[in-house]
Amino acid sequence: LGYDYHSEINEDNQLGSGGELVTAYADLMKRIWLKPAKSTEDRRVLVTKGFKKRVASYAPNFKGDYQHDSHEFIATLLDGLHEDLNRIKGAKPYIEEEDNDGSEDQEGVAVEAWERYLQRDKSAIVDMFQGQTRSETSCRDCGHKNIRFEAFMYLSLPITDECKSLDDALDLFVAEEEMTGENQWYCGKCEKHVDATKKADLW
Repeated sequence: LGYDYHSEINEDNQLGSGGELVTAYADLMKRIWLKPAKSTEDRRVLVTKGFKKRVASYAPNFKGDYQHDSHEFIATLLDGLHEDLNRIKGAKPYIEEEDNDGSEDQEGVAVEAWERYLQRDKSAIVDMFQGQTRSETSCRDCGHKNIRFEAFMYLSLPITDECKSLDDALDLFVAEEEMTGENQWYCGKCEKHVDATKKADLW
């Protein structure tokens, strides 16, 4: 509520709303937490039509009164807030993904991958809500590995009947996966599709 977002609005970012979405969101937060209620009725009802209109202007699929998935909404909102506050001004630089076979120090590689990411996307939303995953795919035939570090804002976690907690779902997310049959991996060293293993980790 005390964050000076005005100084960080990126009005020229074509992926954002020119600051309209973040301004509408900030106004909504102030009305929820700071504006004193004039009556008992004010304490019970908060009209969010203006905020809804700004969201729909940024993401037209939210126009109208149709029901939407809550995850889709929060993902769209966070993406919009990020683009409105992106500290990278002008054209974003092209960043080429570098190959990583695990032979180098992984901590250093992870830091370099994060720094490359920040050359294109850097905002208060990144600071607060984003993290990094490490995915490793290994060829069953030759042992060749391909390792990628990628930024994430949210995770799609697998859920089974055995899951009793968030930790259980996270354990499934980082469990090793077999890539066989139609899901075989193309190994650059073998130059063919092969059986492989794939594992993700939160870094």
